[in-house]
Order: sequence, then structure tokens, then C-alpha cells
Amino acid sequence: MSGIHYSLLVAFVRNEFYSGSDTKMIDKELLEILACPLCKTDVKLENDKIVCTSCGRRYPIRDDIPIMLIDEAELPEGKDK
Repeated sequence: MSGIHYSLLVAFVRNEFYSGSDTKMIDKELLEILACPLCKTDVKLENDKIVCTSCGRRYPIRDDIPIMLIDEAELPEGKDK
């Protein structure tokens, strides 16, 4: 991803987050354009992680930014990389 595209994505993500008490929520429209970088399938928000609906990888959210990197994802229980 080019630097300018990444910068635009980060700006979009920061604008689409809403602050609750201590939890962050991602706008539905953002979830619709995000995809698992491994499976290229839809993701959903579960607590403080973005979860792939196919492989189950759980991507962290840090400083209001989804970290959609395969190496940063947590695997579902019972699965190895």
C-alpha cells in the first residue's frame, strides 16, 4: 500500500471511530470496506478486535487504528499459523 493510501486510510479510520466510555466502536461503513488480509473475506467487530468471519483471526485495534497485519493477528484457539 502506498504511503498516501495508507495516510488516507488512517485519517478515515480516525474519523470513523466513536468513543464510548472505555470502548471504541468502528463505524459500520468502515467494517464493510475492511477485509481479512489473508482470506480477503468480511470481518466483524468483537469487543476490541476485528475478527475474520472465515479464518477467525483476531486483529488488534491500537490507538484507534485497526492493525490489519497477518503477523499481528491472534489465531483462534486450536489453530496454528
